[in-house]
Amino acid sequence: MTSTEQRTTAPSPGAGQAPVEDLPRMSLGDHIDELRRRLLRSVVAVVVALLVVVPFKDSITHVYTAPYETVWMARYEAFLVDLDAEAAAAKAEGRALDELEQQKLEFHRKYRAAILDGSFPPKHYPTIANQGGFALSRTLKALGGIEDMWVYMSATILFALAIAAPVVVWQIWAFIAAGLYTHERRVVMRSLPWAFVLLGGGIAFGYFVAVPLALYMLIQFMDQSRVEPLFSVQNYFGLLLVTTVALGLVFQLPLLMVAIHRVGVLSHAQMKKYWRHVIVGMFVISAILTPPDVVTQCLMAVPLTVLYLVGLILTWFAERRRAAGSTEPMA
Repeated sequence: MTSTEQRTTAPSPGAGQAPVEDLPRMSLGDHIDELRRRLLRSVVAVVVALLVVVPFKDSITHVYTAPYETVWMARYEAFLVDLDAEAAAAKAEGRALDELEQQKLEFHRKYRAAILDGSFPPKHYPTIANQGGFALSRTLKALGGIEDMWVYMSATILFALAIAAPVVVWQIWAFIAAGLYTHERRVVMRSLPWAFVLLGGGIAFGYFVAVPLALYMLIQFMDQSRVEPLFSVQNYFGLLLVTTVALGLVFQLPLLMVAIHRVGVLSHAQMKKYWRHVIVGMFVISAILTPPDVVTQCLMAVPLTVLYLVGLILTWFAERRRAAGSTEPMA
């Protein structure tokens, strides 16, 4: 019998247990060859996806700049409300606006509709600040010569990885599954879809909620008479990437709690007993994983707390099922 045909036999099952299957046994060289084939297929899938997405620079750039554009539009709408309120207050007091205030008011009365609906020409964006007095730049800034290209290539690689993810995940799974028993494969296959759902939910929460809200609050806290808000594309992209990836990972908390409970490391009662300590730890972890501002830290810590409660509910159900199973009479 060759090394590739050898099989490893699990210990004989005890009474009342299902028989345990044999697993094929492979030599170190067979494992390396198998790993090389899986890696090669994964790399080919990523390269093909990369070639597909590279030409779409405008679309890719729009995706990662969209949260900033959302924040800019929200801040501009708030600016218009304040501007109209100032004009109404001056009129009620019988006070004339000075030349610059009048110029600013006339500019926004003339162009606000075009700015809000997106038809305002991009080449005239600087006039929104110069003539309109709205200090927040309409676009992100590339402070270095290659900064924009570096961010674009980084985003392109991430898009390629996302497109190639089904192939890459399947290759990883095929390599790992060969060494798992059938019941272990079933556990993984039941958990894997939920892992992807939670990952997507965390990334979506970061993209649509956490990053825009954090940027909005940061700008709101600035004293714009002394500090002008200016965001470089590299720093902004770093904030977006770190926040969304971190939230995607920490959203796996319920699955992690179920796994810890399943292997017997912690019981549901222990998880429930130390919930206060866990919440404090969540805020500490959020402070480490997120940029150094309170808003972003809270936007990560609060969902983590909710997810911990979800994990407690899941482990409670798991413990009840386990208790019900142990009380059933043996056949």
